[in-house]
Amino acid sequence: MGEPKSIIFGDASSGIGVEFVKSRRVIRVHGWYDELVGIEAHEITLVDFCRKLGIGKRELLQVVRELEGAKE
Repeated sequence: MGEPKSIIFGDASSGIGVEFVKSRRVIRVHGWYDELVGIEAHEITLVDFCRKLGIGKRELLQVVRELEGAKE
């Protein structure tokens, strides 16, 4: 299995990390501050993430089209 893909917002002193675990279709969010204090990671399934943010089929299909290089 490959490593989760991640995005980091912030810098060495404080920030938030967002990872996507493809094999489990889970988004994991964690953070840190004061350069070393960790904030406990939390996970949410991709489906629950979309539901809770109100991201519906229409938005997801638009994203798929963009990823595939199709024009609107």
